[in-house]
Amino acid sequence: MNACIVSSDSVVHIGANWPPVYIGKESDKHWEEGEDLSLLDFKAIEYKRKGYAVATDEQLARIRDVPKREFIRRGINQHTLEKMCNREPVRAIKLAKCLKALEEYETHRGR
Repeated sequence: MNACIVSSDSVVHIGANWPPVYIGKESDKHWEEGEDLSLLDFKAIEYKRKGYAVATDEQLARIRDVPKREFIRRGINQHTLEKMCNREPVRAIKLAKCLKALEEYETHRGR
């Protein structure tokens, strides 16, 4: 959606994207002086909200087949595993980390 739309009768309609996107506002002091080409390559830091996820039945079945110690060796917290197995929501990034550890275990075990 465009932020501003100018109609033929010169009325400006302002629309907003939803949900809002949070960005960092840091800038380089050299930009205030002008003539700095790094300004053209600037990308704003985009902050995203933390999301929660629940493991699917298929993922839970695969997780239950692996000993808990294997996940702990790969940096997964015991309490996070317990929440997943109890179908409680956990941070999406933690679920992704757990699934990555699961893939590593399954490929290592399959050799």
